[in-house]
Amino acid sequence: MTLAKKGTKSVKLPKSSLVYKKHKQAERAEQAEAERRKAEEIERIIEAKVNMALRRLLH
Repeated sequence: MTLAKKGTKSVKLPKSSLVYKKHKQAERAEQAEAERRKAEEIERIIEAKVNMALRRLLH
């Protein structure tokens, strides 16, 4: 994985390095947060559709 560039040459960090591990941890945290937001959005959509269907049935 290329994490930084020095001029035109890419610098790759060894997988054992602390910086690489922290970078991967941050990537996983960002991905988990994005998945959580997506799940919340889906939940809001479902809730809105259920509420709309209930209103139609009750009126």
